[in-house]
Amino acid sequence: MPYSEEQLADLKDEYFSTLKELQNLGLNCIRQADKITNIQAREHMHHGAGRRISLIRRAIQNIYLRFPPDTKQKIHIDDLLDVQINLQAFVVNLYGIFENFAWAFVLRHNLKVVIGDDRKKISMFSEHTQKHLPAQINAYLTKNDTLSWIKDYLKYYRDSLAHRIPLYVPPFIATEAEGTRFNELEAEKFPCIQAENWQRLKEIDAEQGAIGSPCFAFVHAFSGSVSPKPILMHPQLLCDAKLVIEFGSLFLEHWHENVQSDAANRLR
Repeated sequence: MPYSEEQLADLKDEYFSTLKELQNLGLNCIRQADKITNIQAREHMHHGAGRRISLIRRAIQNIYLRFPPDTKQKIHIDDLLDVQINLQAFVVNLYGIFENFAWAFVLRHNLKVVIGDDRKKISMFSEHTQKHLPAQINAYLTKNDTLSWIKDYLKYYRDSLAHRIPLYVPPFIATEAEGTRFNELEAEKFPCIQAENWQRLKEIDAEQGAIGSPCFAFVHAFSGSVSPKPILMHPQLLCDAKLVIEFGSLFLEHWHENVQSDAANRLR
């Protein structure tokens, strides 16, 4: 289904504001990195989180350029593949931003000696790291809305992308009648090739090309123990980016604090 006029107007407004806010967050990461002495923490903040923020910002731009929300006709297969490449890059780096923030925090406060040099424990989504975070950051990560987003969306889709089925934008959606006709035409193709009836094959391709309308959703699989729900791509990209902006701003405001150090000071 196409977006409504009201939805298109909202997407346009949110698109430009989100890009600007991502740019500001990335610059703030670089400024914060320049203030700390730990080289590894600085690298995770500057070349980790900062670079990833630039990448997800560009991925949003590329997707909106190749597949605008107001698209009326099916887009070319090459553009569709570019959309999928950028969508996959977006999700991988979206996840990675949180991990870079976690490593930057742990390294800045020399917490590897406490947590251990373990990639599974040093993570913004691990309780081993969370218990050392300032209260404001930990509260954000453990509230119900964030937990649901992390478990049911971010980790679910990122893990599928990395280990199982990559994210996919269908080339079109069709009515039942259109689907039936598409399949009938598809069944004609091989006999045409065998008979070298290139004219009919060309006609079939043209008719199939006119069937259906753009699909604005993405999925990662069509089967499995859990049936994945299609997600509307354009608003989801902006919602994800907004969450990164919100969390990133909160993190940068408090990441100089350390729960362990504060507790130690209270015991003195």
